[in-house]
This record gives sequence, structure tokens and C-alpha cells, in this order.
Amino acid sequence: MTDVRAVARGLATVFLSGEWTRAGITQRVQTALEQRVKSRAVDLLVGRILRACGEQPPPPTLHKLTKLILSDPVFHKYIAEEDGYPRRLNLAHLPPPVMAPAPAIPSDWQLPTILTPGALADWLGLSSPELEWFADCHGRERQRAREALRHYRYRWIPKRTGGRRLLEIPKQRLKDLQRTILQWILGRIEPHAAAHAFRRGRSIASFAQPHSAKRVVLRIDLRHFFPSVQPSRIKSLFRTVGYPEAVARLLCGLCTNSVPDDILGVAEQQFATNERQPVERLYAAAHLPQGAPTSPALANLAARRLDGRLSGLATAVGGDYTRYADDLVFSGGRALERCLPRFRTLLLAIVLDEGFSIRHRKTAVMPAGGRQQVAGIVVNEHPNLNRKEFDRLKAILYNCAHHGPRSQLTGCLPQPNEPPTEATLEQLRSHLTGKVAFVRMINPAKGERLSKLLREIDWVG
Repeated sequence: MTDVRAVARGLATVFLSGEWTRAGITQRVQTALEQRVKSRAVDLLVGRILRACGEQPPPPTLHKLTKLILSDPVFHKYIAEEDGYPRRLNLAHLPPPVMAPAPAIPSDWQLPTILTPGALADWLGLSSPELEWFADCHGRERQRAREALRHYRYRWIPKRTGGRRLLEIPKQRLKDLQRTILQWILGRIEPHAAAHAFRRGRSIASFAQPHSAKRVVLRIDLRHFFPSVQPSRIKSLFRTVGYPEAVARLLCGLCTNSVPDDILGVAEQQFATNERQPVERLYAAAHLPQGAPTSPALANLAARRLDGRLSGLATAVGGDYTRYADDLVFSGGRALERCLPRFRTLLLAIVLDEGFSIRHRKTAVMPAGGRQQVAGIVVNEHPNLNRKEFDRLKAILYNCAHHGPRSQLTGCLPQPNEPPTEATLEQLRSHLTGKVAFVRMINPAKGERLSKLLREIDWVG
């Protein structure tokens, strides 16, 4: 680090060491400079930096702020040097870190006050070296060749709609730390009202409900939703709710991951050539791991600004917008129908601007004259079930009740010629129970009829 850069970094530390207000920053800078720089020059620099990065919390990262200061001519003219030498800053009187949430953050979220890395280690029941080990802020997981030293286990699984998805499953110790963060921090932060996945009181049914009996329904699918969420967005989230930079960095490191090269090598067998490189880049960089308990909540919160902008876009044409994980649905009347091409262009621009991308082949425009289906729910008149799928489920339950559940295991066994086991029967029972619960949620009357058949099944005999 050059001497002038060290001065800029020290000055950035002064900026970030207290409340993010013009008066507070100016006073701290003057104290660090020991009044040896004209107050007009200090005021000018502080004003220029605040205009560049915004006066409202959260403040920028230390790295970004250092670059801003280094690029400012006022810094180089009045502050960087004194008598031809790099200026010395007095950092002895810096105030202690404070929680500095953005003005819009409700006080009733009651997030735990954690001001320093040491306090975070104590809160998690770790030593400081243990915290640095688990909070992989430098992407060391990617370089660990030995599985025993890794924080995650990896598994490629098929997606229901085709292709493959990488599960990144944290080992127990890290998983416990992530659950603590989820319970006491992330679980208290409200996502946007348009988000319906991964939150209490919301469901697939509430996701689909606003789109019933609409003239046109537009369905969009985000590509690689979890790995597209980058650490900068996660760190900014923790900064927005008030945590100091050093704490936000470690919380981010505990909740993100970068995938080892040998795991990514398997991607060559999982994706088409044109898809392989983008996927490898996403997973090689730090991202939200699909499989960590913190990732669903963080994905919702990271998409909060996206949800806000898309909600505003839908409202502008008298329409509705909801999101369930990576599924985005818009609906409306004649106004939306008339401007649909331009609407799609604007929504694509917003999605790209927010750092996400769209799976174009899964985009669907569904006019009222055809079947309008959202997440398996038909919404033409009111939320209801796909008749074909309902009849199929009813037939399976009927056969299980009258001919025994073993009669419905064809195609469900690990090996076709093997006899059914208690495990496969339990899998079938769990599968059918979940399907019936889904039907009850959408159509209670039909769900009750299926529940009656489910209760008639003899799973022991």
C-alpha cells in the first residue's frame, strides 16, 4: 500500500467510525487532522464524498470509500501530504462503533446490537480465530482440496423442470451458526410484501391469489436465483440494518460460499456448453449457497429492491405483481394487455439492472381465453387445481386405499426388480400427504375428499 493510499484508507476509517452524518463526519475528520487543515477544505471534501456515495445510511464499504477519497482532487490538494510527506492522522480519539440503521428501518425489529468482530464472536460462542475460520471472507473454501477441511458438502441434483442444481449443504457447526443468524437477525427483517416464499403466513396459494380472474397473466422465471446474489448485496443488507462494516463483512462471510474447483469440474457433465461457463463463474465467486438455512431469507431480502421496482411497474398499469423465490408473476386488465411488449422490455431492464437474469424459454403470456396457471394453480376464475393432476392424485389414493399402497410403487423403487421396502412405502406416504395438504390449501372441499381417501389407506398391512 502506498503512503498516500494509507492516508486515504485512514481517512475512510474516520468517515466510517461514527454516525453517517455530515456534521459528525466533519468533526471526526477535523479531530483526526488535529485542526491542521483549513475547515473549508475539510467541508469541501466531506461534501464531495457524501454527494458521490449518498448521505443516507448505509455508508459505502471501507474499500469503496478509500477509492473515492483517492480519486478526489481536494484530498490530494489539501490533505494527502503535509510539508511534502504523507500526512499523519491522529486516530486515537475515534468514537466506538455504533449501530447505524437506515432511517426506514423500523425500531421494533429489535436486532441484536453487535458492534465489533469480538462482540460477534462472543455472540456466536466462538473465539476470534474460529470466527475468521468459519466466516470465509476470502474464498478459501474454493482452494481446499481435502473434504475434511471444507465447510460444505456438495451434491448435484436434477431440477424438476430440467437441468441440474448444485446443493451446498453446510456442515453441522456452520449450520448451527447460520441458524442463529437466521433466528435472531434475518428472521426479524421484513421482506417486501410481494415476496411469498420462505416466510410465515405466506404460501403458494397467497402467491397465486392476486392473479385470479385477470385478463392477462405474465409469468417470468429468474435464472440461477441463489448464486446470482453476490456478497456486496448481502454486506449492504447488514449495513442497512445498522451493523458496522467489520461486523457486516463477517456476517456476510458466514452466509456465502465459493465452490471448489473439483466440484465445478462436474458442471461439464451437467450443463450444455453455452451454459457451462456462466454457471462456473457464478459458483466460483462468493454467492448464496442453496442448502444453507440463511439463504432463503437472504435471497428474499436481497431481492427487496427488485420487488419494489417491479411492484411499482405493475401498479403503473393497474396490475399486480408477486414473487415466489425465482418465479415472478404479473397480471392485469386491458391497460397491461395493450402495453405488454413495452412492459416486458421495462421489466427485463429492471431485472438486469438489479443483477439478475431471466430464463427466456420459461416466460409465458397467458390470456384469459386459455389456461392461466401459476405454480401449478389454475387462476382463470379463482385459484383452483389442474383437473388432470387432481384426477391423477385421486386415482392413486383410491388405488392405495382399495388395492394397497404397494400397488402404486411402480416407478418409485430404487431398482425396478427389488421388492418394496419400508423406506419406499414411507416415501410414498410422505409424498401423498404433502400433495393432499397442497390441495387442501388451494381447495379445502376437494382437499377434504382426498384426505378421507388418505385416511383409508392401510400402510401396515
